[in-house]
Amino acid sequence: MGESLQAFGNVGVCAVIVAVAVLLTGLARPGVRRVAAAVLSPITAMGAMPLTIYTAHLVVLAAAKREENGFITDDSWPLVIGLIVGSMAFAWCWRRFIGRGPLEELMRIASGRSRTAV
Repeated sequence: MGESLQAFGNVGVCAVIVAVAVLLTGLARPGVRRVAAAVLSPITAMGAMPLTIYTAHLVVLAAAKREENGFITDDSWPLVIGLIVGSMAFAWCWRRFIGRGPLEELMRIASGRSRTAV
C-alpha cells in the first residue's frame, strides 16, 4: 500500500512540475519562447516518438545484461547517460530530417490511417 501511495505522490509532483513549466512557457515573451523551444527540442522530439524510444531502450537494456558479483544486472550510470543522450540525439535528428518516428509511422500504416486523416 505504501508503494502505491508513493507512486501516486510522485506522479502528482511530476504533473505539477509539467503544468508549471507549460504555464511559464506560455506566459513568456516570444523571444523567450523561441529559446525555450530550441533548448527543449530534443525532449520534444523524444516525446513525439515514445514507442520508438521505449522499444530502443528495452532492446539496449536486454543487450546490456551482465553478471556482476554473481548477480545478473543491467544497471550502470554510463548506460543511463548513454540512453538519455543517445535517445535525445536520435530523436532530434530523426524528427528534424525525416519526421514521424519509425515505429509510430509503422503503426500509422498498420492502422490504415492516411496522412491526411491525421
